[in-house]
Formats: sequence, structure tokens, C-alpha cells
Amino acid sequence: MSSPIVNSPNGEFNFAANSSPDVIGERCNVIERRAKAYFTKAEVTRCVEKQGSGDSKDNTSRAQWCTFINDVGSNLGLPQSTISTAQLLYNRFFLFQPTKDFASTKQQTDLCITCLFVSTKIEETYKKLKDILVAAYQVKHPEGPEINAESQVHLLREFVI
Repeated sequence: MSSPIVNSPNGEFNFAANSSPDVIGERCNVIERRAKAYFTKAEVTRCVEKQGSGDSKDNTSRAQWCTFINDVGSNLGLPQSTISTAQLLYNRFFLFQPTKDFASTKQQTDLCITCLFVSTKIEETYKKLKDILVAAYQVKHPEGPEINAESQVHLLREFVI
């Protein structure tokens, strides 16, 4: 039996016309990598101990930043599922990254904005990055001057992207 995949002269691979899908599936090596969606309590404890986080100060800080994510998401009119996904991404990030590396307010704000942006893509509630940046600015500075989407947002966008 001949190979179901034929190498053409221009370097592209074509499936032979007389091959059945079963034969093609047997011969193709598919590499799959799946992210682990859930962790056991022991795995979470091990990750927290490894990163050196988990004290009450870290927990309080993360709760405050999750509140910030909630406020920005509510300001944008995002559904709760999108906001919850952003909070999950934020907390999951710190399972693998030490909190001391992201201690500044600027870094935390950028991380929260990034988590919100990614969660809008995951949950298919598309928002432009500039809209998220403007909403985050309004939440952080409720009494501050109004900004438009093109002024300082361009500088913030560079940090997130």
C-alpha cells in the first residue's frame, strides 16, 4: 500500500486521492498539549508554597485587585462570566509567578487590564483594548481629568501589548 501523503515538488504535502481517512489518521502524528483546567488542593498548596505567597497580605492584595477587575468590568458592562474569567486568570497567574515580582501598583494594574482583555476574547465578549484602558483609568481616578481614547491610552497600550 502506498503512503497516503504525497510530497509535491514545491515542498507541500498533499493527501493521495485514493486514501481513506482511517489510513491518514493512522499515519499522521498529532501532538496535542492540553492545559490543565483544574488543580487539586494539594497542587494549589504546592504551587503557593513554591512561590512563597499565600500569607494574609498577599491574599488581601489579590482580593483588592479582583475588586478592581470587577469594577472595571462592571463599568464596561461586561457579563459576570467574563469578569469571573479575568479574576480566575489573575489568580492563576500567581500560582506560577511570585507576587514579589509584581508588587508595584503599575504592574498590578497592567496585569488586571491584561486579564480583562484576554477574558473578553475567551468569553467572546469583544471589547477594544482602548475601551478597557479608559474604563480602568476612570475606576482608578474617579475625580481625575477625563481622557479620551487616543490621548494617554496609547502609552498604556504599549505596556499591555
